[in-house]
Amino acid sequence: MTIVLFIIGIIFVACIYETFFKSNSVDDIKKITPRVQLKKIDPNENTINKASLKSFENSLKKEENPVLKGINDLSKDTSSNTEKEIDFPLAVKERQTVNLEEILSILDKKFVSFNTFDSNGLPCYFIHNYYPLKYTDISEKNKENRKIIYNFKDGLLNDRTNNIHKQIAAVLLNSFSKDSLKETVFVCLPASTQAKYKRRYARFSEEVCKSCGMMNFFQHVSYLWDRKAKHIEKITAESELSHIHFPKEIVKNKNIIIFDDIFTTGKTLRAMESKLTLNGANVVSAIFLGKTYDQYGIKMGMLGRKSALIED
Repeated sequence: MTIVLFIIGIIFVACIYETFFKSNSVDDIKKITPRVQLKKIDPNENTINKASLKSFENSLKKEENPVLKGINDLSKDTSSNTEKEIDFPLAVKERQTVNLEEILSILDKKFVSFNTFDSNGLPCYFIHNYYPLKYTDISEKNKENRKIIYNFKDGLLNDRTNNIHKQIAAVLLNSFSKDSLKETVFVCLPASTQAKYKRRYARFSEEVCKSCGMMNFFQHVSYLWDRKAKHIEKITAESELSHIHFPKEIVKNKNIIIFDDIFTTGKTLRAMESKLTLNGANVVSAIFLGKTYDQYGIKMGMLGRKSALIED
């Protein structure tokens, strides 16, 4: 009897292992829940990076003409073999000597640096590292980035937020061909209330779509009710976007790029992607103003850092 019970016990343990451990390997999960293959927008490989900024800095140290060399190195549009003039102030152009920090600060206003990462197989982009208020021992730059994100969330128009639509457009134009963007719908993730949604995204989405030639999802969203903010009331994945409605035909058979102000866990992104996919859409990418700092230092899905030229 003891031997029989021992054998039954071994079989039971083997079943538990097979069910809860072995089947949860990455390969088995992929077999069970394969991600839908999404059509990819053709990337524009003619990217502009900050390597030219380094050569520009070196040219200053060699006492070469910094303005002319800066324009030659930094304003070439390799996709059309033309040059886009960077508008340096006349006073700077006419100087015999130029302050390095001053010139680089002018150039930084013409470029936006951004990061790429992968979220559950979806290519994603973000501009700023976001540190919640609990982080106090951070650099002044990171504190300023936090203010930029908060000002944007509040719908404020000021020196911090006026050019955010240009920065987002620059990242998209740097990452995708303009012809592909014309066939794409730009979807801003709905806020908790209709008032916040309009204040945050009305002008922003219009300007981004105008710059990139995308279709604007904003005006097609209707609110069934206002819900409480996620930091006030816990929201389940099922009810994440139950308070909004949009016509199915707006997104059916369309490529979609999703925008949100902050990426933290990706739960809201997955909820919106699921809702859009169920309505026949093809979500190809997502872009964020900020990505929440990972306190454990795990760079999950991080693919690299690039820079894009901002068009006026």
